[in-house]
Amino acid sequence: WKNAPRVVVVQSITDKEVTDQYFKESGGQDSGLVALYSMRAWRKGWTAGGKVYRIHSFLEVQPQDHDLVREATIVGTGLQWGIRLPLSAADQLNTGAPWDVVAGPRGQAGSWGGHMVMSAEYNDVGPVFVTWGKKKQATWRFIDAYADECYMAVDDVNRLSGGMSLHLAEALDNI
Repeated sequence: WKNAPRVVVVQSITDKEVTDQYFKESGGQDSGLVALYSMRAWRKGWTAGGKVYRIHSFLEVQPQDHDLVREATIVGTGLQWGIRLPLSAADQLNTGAPWDVVAGPRGQAGSWGGHMVMSAEYNDVGPVFVTWGKKKQATWRFIDAYADECYMAVDDVNRLSGGMSLHLAEALDNI
């Protein structure tokens, strides 16, 4: 524990601040976001609790490379995912079942639309997303079938506080 990275707590973000940022990035319409464009906007900053926060950088993570997803989850400050949600995800959301692959028309990628979610943890089943104010378990099969974007955010707080290796921090400075 002596050499464990220091944990830095940043003020929590309210639902209103999340909604305000979403509408700022989407041009005022509930039309969804492209994860890549959202990550670019986060480099410019967003406001939470009256303070402007910025990410230092972000890296694309191949969603179907489960080992890389696990590593990025541990090293980064969370992953942002672009998911092509099937209609079956709505059923699973309502029943509390994990997001998983379903055969048939309700399992068609994107049939419910695109959705951006965040994860900061995983388990043997798959990533655990935060979406619509709740945690939602997904399976690795779900990721393989429906995830089309994944980004690891690196903020200055964790980059400079010993939350990652010096080698990675120096590499990120050159991006």
